[in-house]
Amino acid sequence: MGVSTLTQIVLDDTRTKLREVFLGMYILILSFCFVVDTEYSILPQSLIVFRGYALSCAFFAYAEGYKGFQLKFSPLVVKRSLSLVIGSRQGTVLNYILAPLYSMGLIHATKKRMIISWSVTLGVAGIVVLVKRLNPIARCIIDAGVVVGLTWGSLSIVAILIQSILTGRPPAVDACLPETGPIKKD
Repeated sequence: MGVSTLTQIVLDDTRTKLREVFLGMYILILSFCFVVDTEYSILPQSLIVFRGYALSCAFFAYAEGYKGFQLKFSPLVVKRSLSLVIGSRQGTVLNYILAPLYSMGLIHATKKRMIISWSVTLGVAGIVVLVKRLNPIARCIIDAGVVVGLTWGSLSIVAILIQSILTGRPPAVDACLPETGPIKKD
């Protein structure tokens, strides 16, 4: 085994570990949201409240977990995180430092992707502000649904990543990377 082959193996291993660390950082952020939401939740106290919990959980499981995360956002996050390769256009130091933002399409993305990603992020922040103003029971009902949706989303990211690793192929979605001309080699 030559020095260049050994160097390539070490670089490939380092790239893989860096991708896993940055994807883990994103999952950690989602997990923190899960802990914060469950800290304030209460147990259903009546049949009406229980129905509210059930409807909230079902709605957020479908709308946020399945439609939002599993079908759209999770494949994008995994595809973009797997595109962080040292030496490529995406593999810049800044993109590695800001990997969670990069993976979510908040930086170094097409104009359309950045508009969508920033709009969703700011929209969610606005909804959080409004939900905090609700009475405690209504807030906890919504928080229970959010926990279900975020849990579904976190698990879908992990499942899609594992599938990509096992098959050796990233998800078949557009990574929404900005188009640039060919790299000029000196």
